[in-house]
Amino acid sequence: MLLNTMCGLCLQVERSYVCADTGAIMQEPIQRIQPYINRDVMFTAAELSELKKISTGHLRLLGFKPLSCLKDYHNMKPSTFLYPSDKEVIGSTRAFIALHRSMIQLGRFAVAFYGGTTPPRLVALVAQDEIESDGGQVEPPGMNMIYLPYANDIRDIEEAR
Repeated sequence: MLLNTMCGLCLQVERSYVCADTGAIMQEPIQRIQPYINRDVMFTAAELSELKKISTGHLRLLGFKPLSCLKDYHNMKPSTFLYPSDKEVIGSTRAFIALHRSMIQLGRFAVAFYGGTTPPRLVALVAQDEIESDGGQVEPPGMNMIYLPYANDIRDIEEAR
C-alpha cells in the first residue's frame, strides 16, 4: 500500500493478468515458455527470478591490492558504508575488525564480488578509520564499498575541435 502524505490520499496497487485470447482475468501468475530440444519448458516468475540470481547477495572476497591502485575515476556511483553485525553470523564483528585493522596497517583495499538480484559487480572495500574530536566521534570505523567500473565504462577524453 502506498501513502500519499501531500494530498492525504491512500492508494492501493493491484496487478491483474488478462488472457490475450479470451480477455478473462487470470488467477495464476503468468508462466514463461522456453523451447529446449523440441520441447517447451514452462517457468513461473519465481523460478525465473531464482535462475537470474548470480549470487546470494553476500560479498565474496577475491584478494587485496595497494591503495595506490584505486583511482578517483573508479568510483562509478555513491559508495555503500559497511559495518559489522553479529545478528546473523556470530563472530563476524571479530573477523571484520581483524580484516579492517590489517587493511589500514598494510595500506591495502580488498577486491570483492558482489551480486544477487542486481547485476554482478566487482567492488573495492576501503577501510575507514575512526575519526574523533573533542566533541566525540566524527566518523565511525567501517568500510566503504566502492562499485568498480567495467572496462567499457572507462573511456579516453576526446578533445573538442
